[in-house]
Amino acid sequence: MNMRKKISAIISLVLIIIMTIPFAAFAEDEDDERFTRMTPEELSGYLLEIGAGFNPLEITGIQATGVIAKSLTITPDYSIGKIAVLYYTKASSIANRVGIKDLKLYEGSSLYNWTEIRNTTDFDIFTQEYGSGYYYNSPVSGYYYYAEGDHYCVFGTTMYESHKTTPTYQY
Repeated sequence: MNMRKKISAIISLVLIIIMTIPFAAFAEDEDDERFTRMTPEELSGYLLEIGAGFNPLEITGIQATGVIAKSLTITPDYSIGKIAVLYYTKASSIANRVGIKDLKLYEGSSLYNWTEIRNTTDFDIFTQEYGSGYYYNSPVSGYYYYAEGDHYCVFGTTMYESHKTTPTYQY
């Protein structure tokens, strides 16, 4: 009977912890009309356009645990008047959480004058890989843009992360 109570307590604790973890979060300001989340169909279209995958996919090293592959791309899309920001993170195995954090998009009137226009976090839980994207709906002709962020995965209480910065593009 004593063992049964211990098992019941452990199961209850695990369920409480699982219930406190948000499922597939995308931290964004809902009132900011300058940004739009990309649909899975739009994301697939960009993937096909840039070569059947994120370009380039950087292998961070084969490890027993941790981030093993990452990609962060920005693409000026003149046909729709937007900047597309795409990201992908792959862990070495199924992790508690996989995604990108502190994903910052910068805008500059010159190569030396930058303003952070967005800082977001996006992830999924209990998966091995996660990718998504969004649009910046208000790019300025002649301005420069780049993004940077930390790809990460969490195994238990240990977080592994790897930083990535895109090249600079002029719109």
